[in-house]
Amino acid sequence: MDGATLAVTTLPLISPMCDLTGRLVTGEGVGVRVPPAGQATSIHALEVDGEVVLQVRHETDGRVTGLLSVLGPENAPDQAGIITQDMVGGQAACSDRSFTSYGSKESDDRLWYYNSDTDPTVGSPAALYHERGVTSAVVNLLAGYNDCGLAGGFRASQTYLGNTTARSNISSDSTCNGLDGVNVVDWGSINNADHLGLTCRYDFLLDLPGYEEIIEADIKIGNKHSYLAALPTSACENSYDVMALMTHEWGHAFGLGHTPDPAADHRQQTMNPYLTACSTFQRTLGRGDWTGMNTVYGPR
Repeated sequence: MDGATLAVTTLPLISPMCDLTGRLVTGEGVGVRVPPAGQATSIHALEVDGEVVLQVRHETDGRVTGLLSVLGPENAPDQAGIITQDMVGGQAACSDRSFTSYGSKESDDRLWYYNSDTDPTVGSPAALYHERGVTSAVVNLLAGYNDCGLAGGFRASQTYLGNTTARSNISSDSTCNGLDGVNVVDWGSINNADHLGLTCRYDFLLDLPGYEEIIEADIKIGNKHSYLAALPTSACENSYDVMALMTHEWGHAFGLGHTPDPAADHRQQTMNPYLTACSTFQRTLGRGDWTGMNTVYGPR
């Protein structure tokens, strides 16, 4: 991303002369199929050096609009050795109150599955470590786990239904392919080698007072990168923590956006558009992440 902090493009508005449902909209290596009228679809592609977000809205009158954002932090740390909050720069995690949301929230209990057979290390102790990372990350988010002394979780709930053979409805070309009625987290080949993780979220437009309602969300972890099989040591290099990655992706799945621009000011928040290699600190929420969840969902 060449150090750019933010580039936002509003895609051309398309008039309702014909039904565009199912048409593919692409940009910056990601894609979204136009949802039915009254819905929106977003893809969030976390890259090794930033994030790409594409949202396509299909209004009830047939208009289709899109917003494409490219985000990348400045002054990225060296990706070697154990990296802590203090080393990544920006505002301290517990004093930075910044957050953004997409104006969407989950009103129901989020029922979801994990496809453990897709883990590239399936059958190994590393795969068990990864599965614990996936299942613990959503608890971290909804319970509001943080290192700032902020108490309590949020009025959002989830139920893990166990392993499945179903796949996330996200293709290897980083495209959201529409609703399939199941929330799935899986691993898979992603053609763009820079993509660590992909989240596709589907919303009803303005279904809740003040918020659009999240219908469904899928998450895919890219299998072309190295992921920690235990806590990092000083020998770690270019390996990523699945729990930290998934806490970030679950944030998108429950409606959180990225920290505001410039990204470098908010490097110590979990929802910063950058995943720090060889580090686990993004498993827990910063004050801004916690404030965002508390604002959208309220205290439990």
